[in-house]
Amino acid sequence: MWIDSAKQTETRKRRIESIPSRLASGKRRPCCFAIVPMDLHKALAGAPKAKSNWSKLTSFERRDFASWVDSAKDSGTRTKRVEKICFMLAAGKRRA
Repeated sequence: MWIDSAKQTETRKRRIESIPSRLASGKRRPCCFAIVPMDLHKALAGAPKAKSNWSKLTSFERRDFASWVDSAKDSGTRTKRVEKICFMLAAGKRRA
């Protein structure tokens, strides 16, 4: 997601080239890159049951939800996806 979020080709290229040295030094992710999109983070903060179930997800499941939100082309779709994730998690569902 960190690489795909870069708007410029040069930035993506620079990020790709930096990955081997970052991994070799023990970094698992860029320090400035949020794993959870901010709008999803805020929605989870307002939905205690969904937040509780979010913490029970594996890192792969969390990444799938975050990628789904980030892949939305417009803000309306993004908002609907965030709402759906909160609803699903509050209902105890782990996948769409």
